[in-house]
Amino acid sequence: MRRDGWIFLTLAAVSIAVFWRVSRHEFVNYDDYAYVTMNREVQQGLTWENVKAAFGRLHGQATYWHPVTWLSHMLDCQLFGLNPAGHHLGNLFFHTVNTL
Repeated sequence: MRRDGWIFLTLAAVSIAVFWRVSRHEFVNYDDYAYVTMNREVQQGLTWENVKAAFGRLHGQATYWHPVTWLSHMLDCQLFGLNPAGHHLGNLFFHTVNTL
């Protein structure tokens, strides 16, 4: 394997090793309640109406427009329900991909 391949694998392994414990964490009292656990729209998962809402309106008190965040949370709820381990491991996946 070329040197770049080993670097790639090492970065992925280190990211996963460092953050794997998130799979045992609960939702946090920062924004998880507003974005996930108390948000019926997000809990419904990816529906056509929810996708339109994610792209079509501003959310939150500070009028944030971040449709990819909403879609990601909706997909997590569709796949994992309200099991925080699935949500956190999905974020670990995105973090590892960003690292690479």
